[in-house]
Parts: sequence; structure tokens; C-alpha cells
Amino acid sequence: MHDLEASIRSGALRRRGDLIDESYRLGALLGVGGMGVVYAATQCSLGRTVALKLPRPELVSDRVACERFRTEALAGSRINHRNVAHVLDFGEVHGAPYLVMEYIAGPRLGDLVLARGSLPVAFATELVVQILAGLQDAHANGIVHSDVKCDNILVPVERDGRAAPRLIDFGLARFVDEPCAVYADGKRSVAGTAEYLAPELIRGEAPTFASDVYAAGVLLYELVAGATPFAGGTRAQIMCRQLDDDPEPLSWRAPDRGVSPLLDTLVGRALAKDPADRFTDAAAFGAALARATPDGERARLSHSWFAAGSMAFSAEGATASMSADGMLRARSSPVPGGGVAGSPFDVRRHAVGDAILRGDVNAIVVAYLELSCALIDAHQSSTAITELEEGVELLAAPSAAARRAPVWRLLLSLAALYDGQGDRARARATTCAARAQAVVVGSAVGRERAERLWTRLARGDPAAYSPPPWYRAS
Repeated sequence: MHDLEASIRSGALRRRGDLIDESYRLGALLGVGGMGVVYAATQCSLGRTVALKLPRPELVSDRVACERFRTEALAGSRINHRNVAHVLDFGEVHGAPYLVMEYIAGPRLGDLVLARGSLPVAFATELVVQILAGLQDAHANGIVHSDVKCDNILVPVERDGRAAPRLIDFGLARFVDEPCAVYADGKRSVAGTAEYLAPELIRGEAPTFASDVYAAGVLLYELVAGATPFAGGTRAQIMCRQLDDDPEPLSWRAPDRGVSPLLDTLVGRALAKDPADRFTDAAAFGAALARATPDGERARLSHSWFAAGSMAFSAEGATASMSADGMLRARSSPVPGGGVAGSPFDVRRHAVGDAILRGDVNAIVVAYLELSCALIDAHQSSTAITELEEGVELLAAPSAAARRAPVWRLLLSLAALYDGQGDRARARATTCAARAQAVVVGSAVGRERAERLWTRLARGDPAAYSPPPWYRAS
């Protein structure tokens, strides 16, 4: 076993097999946030899979970060609701806190929105009603979540095919009977995601139940419209619009979604500037939304629709052939990062080579996507980028078959990976290239997905706040 304390202090605690507090063995990395790193882990005593959260290595000695872990543990221990992730354990190892939660197998809601764009009104309402039910339990226990947003919601699917969203990450939670954190100069701290911050929080006031209601209103708006009401520009610009501008009515932003006047009114009330004009808490907002959407309409949502929504790319495109002359490259080189013959990497590389030999452009695209997914799962994002770039270059041949290839699928994957590495400018440029290629091959799906990804990339980026090139060109 690695020396855990040395691993923590060196920032190298990213290995499968590390044992935490003699009780939990780390598995795959699940996600990295502003404060913590979340792993899948095995609880040794029971042999069950859990999610284990540790502070980012550079924050192990940060008092505020460690206190937030404690707050998250206390808040989670008081809430027992099917729409909130359950906290199972909390402790410290070598001075570093850790938090153990139930393992939830499902995508983040933000990923679902990216894959599907705006959701059907009934489905969006169903999801938010369930999240509000979980928030209702938190509010009943005197807890304000303070960071309700798409990326803090996981969406597993139950056996009956219904989506069962689960609210996670109470790291910014506040107990209503405790004072707010302040800076040394006496000013209140402002924490959270700019697009979801209620105006009073931006002014430095204490979070309240009405602040969570505002964030839930932003969430519903985003699910239906495909974007939050004040998205675009820098964090400061977004917060200024939160303070000064009225949100465009949801029915105006999404005119083709069938938003009823009643739903328009409810969302508008949730987004009121004055907390006193909003619903008093999650229970009131949830009850109003439930009445606005008949049970029968919500019941028509199918598992097959949801399953399709979890896929980032479709298999669209007719099969075509192209010459393999000059394009087949050696695929038997050692796998970066330690792959060996017969590994999943080699199997997928062989599939790439086979598709090239057959000259099947759609199979080539699929093979490169599957190879990149395997590399990403193994946390080899840089290698995945290299492979996808090779696929794009390969399919840039000036043949008739190559011109019909759905290269936009590779380009959108590349754009997402560039963004994950912090290269937002390159991600935007690649997204534009993906849209242009989708237009060339006549793919409406590709064009729509590129435009949705552009919208996501524009958030918080002043360089992307102006209209994208294709709007100016059209």
C-alpha cells in the first residue's frame, strides 16, 4: 500500500487501491470539483461500492475547505429522502477529512442537457418536482443547500424506467440557525455558481430557503430553454444581470416547447428579485409545479426516451466506402500508459485498423469514438485527444466517401475534451468546425448538437458572449 499521508501531501492520491482509514479501498475517479475529489470505493467490511470524497490535495490544510466537509456530513446526516444522496460515513485520516456517500449510477443532469438540449416540459417539471421534494426535506431540517444546479444532480433510472434525480454536494449548505461566513473586512462571503445565485446572495445577504427556490427556478428554466436565463459573459456580467435585468419569460425563450401561461407565471415567481415575492420554500414551489403538470402527462415519459438522452452521439449517417490507400497506419504500437496486447485499448485499436481496411467511414468514426471512450475511462484524456485528432485528419481525405463521413461526431468529442483541459478557445473553434461539417453532410442532428455545445461553452466566457460566426454569416 502507498504511504497515504505522503500521497495526500504530494497531491498524488489518484491511484486505485489506496486504503482510506483501513476501511475503504479507492477505485475509479468519478469527478473533481472546486473543493473535493470523488472516487468510487469499496467498503471493505461489507464489500459494497460507495462514493468517497476527499479534499483536493492542495486544500488538505485549508480550514474553510475542511469545515465545508464537516458541514456537508452534518447536513447529509440529517436528511433522509429518496431524492438526496445519503451520507454513510465521515472521518479523518492523517488530518484530511473524508466523506462517504451512497454510490449513484447515473449521469449528471448537466450532461443530459448537453446531450439532449432542452427537455420536454413534462419531463423537466417532473425532475424539478422531485428535486424540490428533496429540498423540502432539507428545509424542514433547517438546511439551505445554497448550490442547487444541473451539475449537482445525478439522474439514475429506476427499474420501472422512471428517472429518479438525486441532489448531491451540500458543501456550501448552511444551517439557518448558524451565522454566515464573513471575510476579515467584515463583508459576507459569496459562494456558488453565478448563473444560479439569487440577487440577495450577490448582495452579500444570508442564504435562505427562498435562495434555493430561486436556484430551482433557474434549473427549470434551463431544462426547458436549454440555457439559464442570464447565461453568457464573465461571472461579474452574469451577476450584474441577475441584479438588474428581468428574465425573459420562459415561453418567449422556448416558444416551441408548449410552455403554458401557468408554468410561465410559476417560473417567473420563483425568479423574483425580492425573496418575499417568491415561494416561501421548496414545498410551496413543488406543490405549485405538481398542480401545473397533470399526472397523466408526466406518466407518459418512457425509459427509452431517457436512455436515448444519455447518449452524446447518435449513429446517424448512411454507410459509405472509401479507399484505404495511404491511410492505414500501424495500430500495434504499445499503448501509452501501460497497455498490453489483448487489452481493451488494443482491441479498440484493432477495430480502428479493421474499419480503415474495409474503407467504411461510419465504422471508422465509431471505432475512434469507442477507443477515445476507453481512454477517457482510464483517465488518459490526452491520449484520447491524440486519437481523435488522428481520426479527423484521416477522414480529411478529399474523396467523395470521406466528404460524407460524420466527422462532426469526432469534432464534438474533441471540443468537449479541449474544454475539459481548460482550452475554451480551442473548444469553441472545434465546435464551429463540427457545425460546419454537419451542414456539409446534411446532418441536422450534428448541427443542433454543435449549437447546443456552443451555448454551454459560452457560459462564463466573455469571448463567446457575442453571436457565433454562423449567425453572423447566415
